[in-house]
Amino acid sequence: MNIPLLDTLEVVERSIFHSVRERLVEYGYLPDITQYVNDAPGNAAYQADLAQIRGDKGFAIEVFGTGSNQDKHLLKVPRIVIVPFGMQPGNIGVRTEGVEEFVRDGITRVRTTTLQSPAMDYNFEVHVITNKQKQSRVCQAIVKVALPALGYIKQFEHPDRYLNIFNTSGRTIPITQEGLTENIFSYTMKDLYEVDRFVVETNLARINEIKVDINVSENPPTDLENPDITITSPIPVP
Repeated sequence: MNIPLLDTLEVVERSIFHSVRERLVEYGYLPDITQYVNDAPGNAAYQADLAQIRGDKGFAIEVFGTGSNQDKHLLKVPRIVIVPFGMQPGNIGVRTEGVEEFVRDGITRVRTTTLQSPAMDYNFEVHVITNKQKQSRVCQAIVKVALPALGYIKQFEHPDRYLNIFNTSGRTIPITQEGLTENIFSYTMKDLYEVDRFVVETNLARINEIKVDINVSENPPTDLENPDITITSPIPVP
């Protein structure tokens, strides 16, 4: 039986990237790349608008995610770089032996499903690389708006769904040889699943009746709420 895969990693990575990108566009520091055609003329128009922002505001801010490995570590500033660390074991375990569920598909049936992995935490860092204090302040402010210290971000392409996010730490690294400053913010997303639940068995017999035989002891138990009162059985003890 094939285990159904989830696109959790893609959803998380794209949601983080676009949360930052959309804030940069909102505050006027980056053109909206979704408005350009992905060809040579479209790229030329994007670069022209990027140059216009640099002329109007003094600088533009680019963001680089998991799909920009060739460009993300170039010393071109200001820039925001998202560095993923992948999935790590989370705090919630799962039952792998199967969980019974009621499923209505015309009639009520019972099936057993299971998950093949525990919940996972996704960890990543956001690097803000600048060479002027004003750039640093603007970039950090935008990151804090896009990725709250404790809160939620919208899933990319599913704005009615949310991902829980925590800012766990932050630090600053001066790159003195290049005259740059790198502010690093660490984040985690809690309790994500990498594979989907799948059906183990179906059309199981549903429990309709439970019968219990009661045996009366010669030494009746005491009342749990009031232990000074003795429970007397209505059935005579032989």
